[in-house]
Amino acid sequence: MKKNNTKRISVVLASALAVTPFTFVPKAHAIDGVFVDAGDTEVDADTDYTIEFDLEEDLEEGDIIYIKFDSDFGVSSGISEDDVEVDGDEPNSVDVSGKVIEIEVADDYSEGDTIEVEIMDGITNPEDEDTYEVGVRTTNESSYEYGEIDIEDDGGSSSNSDEFDVSFGKTTTGEKTSLTLGAFDLEDDLVSSKWIYVTFPTSDMIPNSLDSDEVEINGYTASDVEEVSSSELKLKVPSGASGDDELEIEFTSDFGLKTPKTADDDYTIEVEYDSETYESEEFEIKKGSTSTTPTYSNYPVTLSDYNAGSRSSYSFEVSLDEKLYSNSTIEVEFPSIDMVPGYIDSSSVTINNTKPYSVAISGKKVSLKTPSSFSSSSTAKIVFAYEAWLKNPITPSSEYALTVKYEGDSYVSRKFSVTGSGSIPTTPTTPTTPTTPTTPTTPVPVNNSTATIALSKTTPSVATGVTVGIKALGVPLKKNQDFIEVSFPSGFAVPAYITNTTVTVNGYTPSYVTTRGQNLVIYPAQDVAASTAVNIAVSEQANIKTPAAQSLYSIGVYSSEERNLLFARPVTIGNPYKNAVSFKLNDAAFTLGGKRYSLTAAPQTVAGNTFVPAQLLRDGAKLTTNWSKTSATVISGSTKIEFTVGSKTVKVNGKAYTLPAAVYLKNNMPMVPVRFVADTLKYRLTWDATTSSVVLYK
Repeated sequence: MKKNNTKRISVVLASALAVTPFTFVPKAHAIDGVFVDAGDTEVDADTDYTIEFDLEEDLEEGDIIYIKFDSDFGVSSGISEDDVEVDGDEPNSVDVSGKVIEIEVADDYSEGDTIEVEIMDGITNPEDEDTYEVGVRTTNESSYEYGEIDIEDDGGSSSNSDEFDVSFGKTTTGEKTSLTLGAFDLEDDLVSSKWIYVTFPTSDMIPNSLDSDEVEINGYTASDVEEVSSSELKLKVPSGASGDDELEIEFTSDFGLKTPKTADDDYTIEVEYDSETYESEEFEIKKGSTSTTPTYSNYPVTLSDYNAGSRSSYSFEVSLDEKLYSNSTIEVEFPSIDMVPGYIDSSSVTINNTKPYSVAISGKKVSLKTPSSFSSSSTAKIVFAYEAWLKNPITPSSEYALTVKYEGDSYVSRKFSVTGSGSIPTTPTTPTTPTTPTTPTTPVPVNNSTATIALSKTTPSVATGVTVGIKALGVPLKKNQDFIEVSFPSGFAVPAYITNTTVTVNGYTPSYVTTRGQNLVIYPAQDVAASTAVNIAVSEQANIKTPAAQSLYSIGVYSSEERNLLFARPVTIGNPYKNAVSFKLNDAAFTLGGKRYSLTAAPQTVAGNTFVPAQLLRDGAKLTTNWSKTSATVISGSTKIEFTVGSKTVKVNGKAYTLPAAVYLKNNMPMVPVRFVADTLKYRLTWDATTSSVVLYK
């Protein structure tokens, strides 16, 4: 399909990069989403070019941007700094080598920035009508990412000069809004299942999640809505609109479109259908409020342990301005980088009681992607369990807060305290107007950082005894009235009835024992004073059975009189790490069976995802693995995973899936995302805090 000269066209990266006579060591792509635009797309025209792309790594002053034109273009050797701008600034220098323009940038740019390079003179279009490629790379990589441009003769697609109406529900910057385009006449009638392309003036207008039910074409719900690029959508014509010779498109406010974040009075929107491009009237977006106050703040954060430097669970619930959908990404930013481990298993985090599809870490930021089965919600209840290995800040303070980011909005929590003694802060961590009375007794400072939980049997599927050693209670318990609750994770089998004679509290039989789902509830037969240690012993005769699956589990302890989890401790069932391979980021080695083995390349993080050399899967995980400079194949049983170097597309038994980042070469070794391999082949990934290692096992 031909695009009009005002159209920016998304790129599809070639699935394999051509091998040149020279030897390169490609890196992960440092750019993404290349868009190419020309002032004139006619054949043999001397014209200006604009190339836009997104950075996936920082670009520093003095680094080089390489722009490579197809061999059929004319590229003048006289192009200089005066003919080029990078985000409106003149570069340090410009050199031309054949069809490649080398631009030394004069400023620093950060990961996530959108870079616009304008070449205002020196480019001549090819003599033949066709689709051509323009490549971009930076100092941070050795292979090009490509965008496309259609060069047309007089018989190419035309632009309709009639401007159609644009009607926004909100007209100030950065607001969620409804939008109506048209109605306007079409050159060709609408046909069911054909696509309509809508290009917006800025990339910040399109929401992360797309709901076709919130888009109407001539009064009928669109058959489908898909994102073509960060600023372009395509809408499938519904059967009810088929045969219409005019077009009106309506986006409801629930669709999630936003007005541009920058005020301007000459924005336009383009609509393309059947190779004809229609441009809207110019519209104005006015500057909104300059307030930097988050959309919502002051939600409470609950910790299982308030002691500075202690490992702790974190839980909080945030009201969102925009609904959270399946396959959406929500980010949690913690107060300091030392709180977040190098890896978090998705099984140790929940969003609205659902395990996320993936967890990515970048410094003190943790990004959670909701699974495809996620139910849309305007609230996000996020729980990082004890097994996530989060740690409290090492400095006691009452000024800590975390920030949740979603759809461009930031939500800052209520300040929470981290103390030097492990006590729960006196400042309430629940809303000040609760619907039920809070505990009248103020907890005394206690420290359960050395509290213990032990099992008498750790083999799978057997009855086990349980010993719980509480160092101290923050609130006294009254006999026959208050209780201690031991929470067992899924997998443990807790009988519906347990006799009190199989349990002791500080050596005495409790007055009453009951169960609540997976939880064991124990009522002591004697008063227990605050700051008193408590030892609970549950005999094997209680018939609590260990899980069938060998793994690491967490058991939590609560009391009826304290608001938060007292503590939780991990217990290991079986020997899940018997055949485990462990590795560290940026360390070219792995450990198996207590022995250390060398790797050709070190595992590393790319866009928040852990990539490992294919060699690790073969030599460490003992998976059938083959690789070359262009591909890698992993086979386990009847499952075959095929990776292509330079591509985000992976095939599992022939079916294509999209990876979070492209496979790349490092020291001539394909680097592949270990999370995708683990999830596909039903392996487990966990974080070993004692060695700061990622552990892969089945």
